This record gives sequence, structure tokens and C-alpha cells, in this order.
Amino acid sequence: MTWTLRLPPVASGAGSLSGFTPAWLKRVVNADLTEFYVSHLSPLWSMRQVKARVVDIVEESADCKSFILQPNGLWRGFRPGQFVTVTVEIEGVRQQRCYSLSSDWREQERLRITVKEKKDGRVSSWLLRNLRKQDVLMLSQAQGEFAAPQSLSEPLLLIAAGSGITPLRAMLYQLEEHPRNTVLIYYARSREELIFAEEIRKAAAHCAHLTAHICYTAAAHNQAEEGGRFHPDQLSRWVPDYRDRRTLVCGPEGLMQRVRRHWREEGVEARISFEDFTGTFHDFFDPGLIASSQSATYQVDFQRSACVIEADGRQSLLDLAEAAGLHPPFGCRMGICHSCKARKRAGVVRNLVTGKASGAGNEEIQLCICVPITDVSLDV
Repeated sequence: MTWTLRLPPVASGAGSLSGFTPAWLKRVVNADLTEFYVSHLSPLWSMRQVKARVVDIVEESADCKSFILQPNGLWRGFRPGQFVTVTVEIEGVRQQRCYSLSSDWREQERLRITVKEKKDGRVSSWLLRNLRKQDVLMLSQAQGEFAAPQSLSEPLLLIAAGSGITPLRAMLYQLEEHPRNTVLIYYARSREELIFAEEIRKAAAHCAHLTAHICYTAAAHNQAEEGGRFHPDQLSRWVPDYRDRRTLVCGPEGLMQRVRRHWREEGVEARISFEDFTGTFHDFFDPGLIASSQSATYQVDFQRSACVIEADGRQSLLDLAEAAGLHPPFGCRMGICHSCKARKRAGVVRNLVTGKASGAGNEEIQLCICVPITDVSLDV
């Protein structure tokens, strides 16, 4: 997956947001003040930020909920398989996480994200326990290139586990208007942890081109049901032509590694795509720029603050600073206003807007759109 932040449209009245002239500053202050005051009268309104109101909440399982969202007029739509970045403020610190859209792409005014509580997942736990109807979330525009190929003659194999079903569920809606030969293999620990089970069964019943295998991985599953984790023998039995199919996979890292290894051994790795929110960017970067440890743990040294923290490459430097109790200046948090510009003394960061890695030396960077991909020292 290419994890790229796309910029929302800026209203013409907001003016240019570059440079540091008094006129620029005046326009920004006016725009920010307008945004601030009007948002208190109409929380969904914004000149430059996609926001969405929670209009319904569906309990999918004991630790998973779907939030039905009505976006404001800045929303530009999405393609099945894409995701949004959700921004929430928790105990005074802004946090961002990516969630795939699981809704029907034909209903662009009624979005759905499905959140499963993660162990030590600060944002997922907060959303499940605190988000209520009528609350307003900040969203990015839809992002990502995880999508089915356009050619309907190419058969599909979709493999998901747990909450990894969410982008694939959005793709299944496409079959209603654009039928194609599709096999879905969906793993869950137990019947109680299935997400969209009834929807998937109905889709399979109504679409002659869709075959769905729901597979339980817990040892105590009903023997009358399909069970077991992903295995090549199981795959050959259910999908003997899998080598000829375009395959899309989303799920826990362990599943994706097993699937990737098998496709690589079969010499068909080029026919498989993964949705990866784990922050391992090794598919998109020169391996020489990434720390050798695949555990992807880096040290970020905020030198002026005498603060060193560990990072896994998934949070922006601004989020890391705030998580450490620091308060560097920021504005848009999208790379537009440059308010969070800071000097990097050493180390390599990735710019999430351009996708490019920085040099290793002294240079200015934007904290809000950069993540560390080596140990980093900052003049912050």
C-alpha cells in the first residue's frame, strides 16, 4: 500500500499559505479565526477540512463497531479498497489512525469505517468507548491504491482475517454492478468474532460469481464448519486456479507473511497486493534508507527538550513530540502551512506527502508529515 496523504481543497478565500509576509499571516489568522468560530456554531462546517458526523453506530462484535458517517461538502468520494485517516484529540493530544472504508462506494454521503479494538490501541479503544451519535470526526480525503484491477475478465481471490475484511467488503459491493469471478476466504477466530457475516452470506447467495469460504481459526470450532489457518493445501483445495487470479490480502501481519511467502515460492508474487497499516515501508523505499531491524524501532532525539523516545515509523514526528509531552508549533497538520517546520540535525525521515526520503544530514522538515525511518535528531 502506498500511504500518501492527499491535500484537501483550499477555499479561494483562504489565500496562499506559503511565505511569512504580514499579509500572508493576516490571511491565515483570519482564516483560522473564521474556522474556529464557525465550527462552534456548525461543527461540520469547514473551509478546508473534511469532517464527518456520526449518524449511526453498529455493534459488529464484542470488540468491533461500525461508525456510519455523513461527510461535509469537501468530501471528494472514494474507490472501494481506499482508506481515510481519522484524527481525534485524546487528553489534549491529536492522534491519527488509518481506517479502511467498508461502505458501498455508490453511497458517498453515507460512509462506514469499522473499528476493532486493538491491544494497547489508544485510538481504537477511544473510538469504541467514547464516540457517540452526532459527534464529528476529522477525516482525510480517501487515500490508497489497494483496489481490484479494472479488467472484469481477470478473476479475483480476496483473503482477509479479522478486521482486514473491511476494504474487501467495500469491493464486494462492486460485484453487484460489475460481476466477476471472485473467491473470498475470510478467517476469524470464532463465529462471535465475525464481521459482516450476514452481509457476506447474502452477497454470496445473490451473486453467482462469488464464492465465500468463512473459516474459523480457534481450535474449538464446530467440526461441521470450515476451520484452520491459511495453508497451501487448503488453498489448493478451495481455489485450484489461485495462481491465475489477481489476489488481494488484508489482515494481521502473520497471515500476510504466510501468504506472501507461498506466492513467492510459487513464482506468482507479482499477482498479489497487500493492504498494510503496519508501517513497514520496505516495499516502497530503498532498503538502504531503512533501519536494518525489521522490528522498525527508532530513536527520536528532541535535542533542545532533552527528550529521547522510541518510534516505530507509524506516527508523524509531530504526533511523537506531543505524545512525549512536548508542544512544538503546528497549524494545519497536513503539510500546507509549514507552521511545524523544524530543523533535523541527523537521520532520515519520510515525507508522507511526496513519499520521498530525506537526506541524512542537517535540513528543515515538516514535523506533521514526516515519519522517522532511521534514528533521528531534531532541534526541537
